[in-house]
Amino acid sequence: LRRRRRAGQIIRLALASYRRMPGVLVRFGLVYVPAAIVAALLGALVAIIPVVKDIAGVAGQASGTSMVLALVASGVPQLVALVAISAMMAVYLDRADGDDPVSPAEAARMAWARRRPLLGGLLRAAVIVIVLLITVIGTPWAIRYIVRNQFMPHAVMLEGHDGKGALKRSVELIQGRWWHTAVFVAILQAVVIAVNLAVGVLLLLIFSGLPLAIFSALVTLVYGLVVPVAALALTLLYGDAATEEARNDDREQELVTA
Repeated sequence: LRRRRRAGQIIRLALASYRRMPGVLVRFGLVYVPAAIVAALLGALVAIIPVVKDIAGVAGQASGTSMVLALVASGVPQLVALVAISAMMAVYLDRADGDDPVSPAEAARMAWARRRPLLGGLLRAAVIVIVLLITVIGTPWAIRYIVRNQFMPHAVMLEGHDGKGALKRSVELIQGRWWHTAVFVAILQAVVIAVNLAVGVLLLLIFSGLPLAIFSALVTLVYGLVVPVAALALTLLYGDAATEEARNDDREQELVTA
């Protein structure tokens, strides 16, 4: 995990992971099963809101409106699932380097044991981002903040920080690497979203009258097949950042000693 890697190396390694350990990634993706259930419930609730019903009725079931509503309904459980998979992947890859590797189930139990700081960091970051987005003029700062906190789950699981400390630690790791991290994360998210939209369009074409609740659940489940690869890539990016920081600290120490 803790090794310098170029962005291209990380992406190639992440994509090759489906050939090397498909069972592991699928088991990590099972986190999206309960997320899909929650998304379905939220989708059902959204569908009965009078304004939403009117919009869907005017736009038609076969339009992209159902996809937009499904994405909105599934957004929260998907975000929680993403943090959970990132935390599990961090433990799994970190222990794979040593003499005491863990299984996906053990990684899941370890992430569950750290659920409080993980959720604490997520909620704290979400509130700040929402407040910045509401102001509209704070949107650039919201984007900056999102990028700077990509390593929060890794800092919780691998460095023992609480939610607030993990956010601060993530900022430290990304300092001087913001653009590198931003472009990398943007590429990952673009691929995940593109796959999900493609599947969503296919579902709309095949099942034009699919209820919003079921559509939201299916959209979330598709994420479960793609996001583990993105989480693996992000975890390797954390390892690259942590290794770079450690080497810089060693050089500074050598200079001080000299």
